[in-house]
Amino acid sequence: MKHKIIFFLLALTCISCRKIQLDGMTFYTVQGKISDSFNQGKASVGLDIYVEKPFATFLNANSTDRAITASSKTDQNGNFKITFPKSDGEVYLLLQNGYGVIDSIAINSGNSQLIKLDLEKLNNNLLEINTIKIKGL
Repeated sequence: MKHKIIFFLLALTCISCRKIQLDGMTFYTVQGKISDSFNQGKASVGLDIYVEKPFATFLNANSTDRAITASSKTDQNGNFKITFPKSDGEVYLLLQNGYGVIDSIAINSGNSQLIKLDLEKLNNNLLEINTIKIKGL
């Protein structure tokens, strides 16, 4: 009986741990442009693909797994293109270098450096997004 209880608790803990799963066979690409408030392309802005997945464990009902799955920088005209693996979490474009979003329909209201990517709009695994206006924070 003691072994059954230990096995049950171990199984319950493992089942409840839902970490981010990456698919190494499927890749998506997001491309777009980063500009300032005067619509001038911003060069060398660091960008990350940031994945976030809430999960619950036996001991903590509100946990979140986070990972950066790809990184890039804008070119001299502010254009960028990042390829990243498919995952089972929410996918965001994360601005580096202390920049925040001024104007974007895809902004995450909790953090001005995060832009939620709508993967429902993928076309042949490519997501093209409009120009994102940024400012220094």
